[in-house]
Amino acid sequence: MILEGSREVSAPLDKVWDFLVDLNKVTKCIPDTTVESIEGDSFKAKMKVGVGFIRGTFDGTFSLTDKKPKSEVTIKGSAKGMGNNLNLSVRIMLEPIDTNKVQLKWSADVLLAGMLASVGQRYIKDTADKIVNQMFECLSQSLSS
Repeated sequence: MILEGSREVSAPLDKVWDFLVDLNKVTKCIPDTTVESIEGDSFKAKMKVGVGFIRGTFDGTFSLTDKKPKSEVTIKGSAKGMGNNLNLSVRIMLEPIDTNKVQLKWSADVLLAGMLASVGQRYIKDTADKIVNQMFECLSQSLSS
């Protein structure tokens, strides 16, 4: 399943980039997630997820890859939980709009196997949209403070 979107962030490009590649900062913007460890560009986390009537916890390992400074970064990882497997690759592209505004475009390739895969793409997309909106709200608030 491919999910994609874009958001504008009111902050200078350098500040947005530095935030996105600092796992100690950016992981705090992932809703319902407890980071267990960070090593270099990788982190392990437990995530509470609910899709429709199915709720539970995923254990995952994720890494920042393909970093092109101030231009793009990819987050790749996998997680297991509730009898499901998730493989994820999210490419985030940064495009300066002006000196204090950046357009973030993202594209996620999501491979889900297990009970959640049978729930239906619409429910999964709705849940993903909710998570992404919460993440961008946190990102915007963090960058404005």
